[in-house]
Amino acid sequence: MSVPSVTQGRGAFTAVGKDNGKRYYQWVPDAPLDGASPTKNVNYQAVNLGVKAIQARINSYDLGYAPLLTVNGLFDEQTAVAVRAAQRALGLGEDGIAGPLTCRALWRDLFIWFGGLHHAPASQLYGFMMLESVGDPGAVGYTTPSDRGLNQINLVAHSNITVEQAFNPNFSVDYTAKRLSDARIKYSGKSSDLKNRCAIAQHNSPLQANQLYATGEYPSEQIKKYVETVLRHALNFK
Repeated sequence: MSVPSVTQGRGAFTAVGKDNGKRYYQWVPDAPLDGASPTKNVNYQAVNLGVKAIQARINSYDLGYAPLLTVNGLFDEQTAVAVRAAQRALGLGEDGIAGPLTCRALWRDLFIWFGGLHHAPASQLYGFMMLESVGDPGAVGYTTPSDRGLNQINLVAHSNITVEQAFNPNFSVDYTAKRLSDARIKYSGKSSDLKNRCAIAQHNSPLQANQLYATGEYPSEQIKKYVETVLRHALNFK
């Protein structure tokens, strides 16, 4: 699928692109949230694929909820009921709204699973997500419009990745964990602290990660802020 043009992304958890005008993913009577119209722009496409991600993730849990949701990108009443069931299972308040707390809880096991698979710190994978999307599976880059999904995979820099893959949390976390693991190997050989910082920096800028490794100093305030923000969020992973 080609990437629709967009001059300003919808960021994370905004009302932009949502047919019902709400900030988060929720069902509103007579105002369905679908984002499915092929004539609409990337913001609506992002909502549709974000809802699909939520539906597929809920279906992966053994919630005692039947029937399984149809993964169609339509946040309907049935999806809201299933979100409540997931919230109950996850120990959250049951409001049927897929907002930041609910989505972060839905993706949590992915960091542990793919982190373990690729020998990458789950806490840092969580840190990437928090900085890049705050947990919104349908996030589109605000400053970089070609960024997509939980970890804001750039579809220009990574043209081999499809739109659907970038918006798929399983793919996004798996891909990010593999890259983080490879970077930790690449940047080993000096201090453990430098390895950590360089491996995180490469997700944002491989060039600056290389410069950081060569000198031990951040080449810009931008990459310093990026790395330190990921590490700060990583401390809150439980």
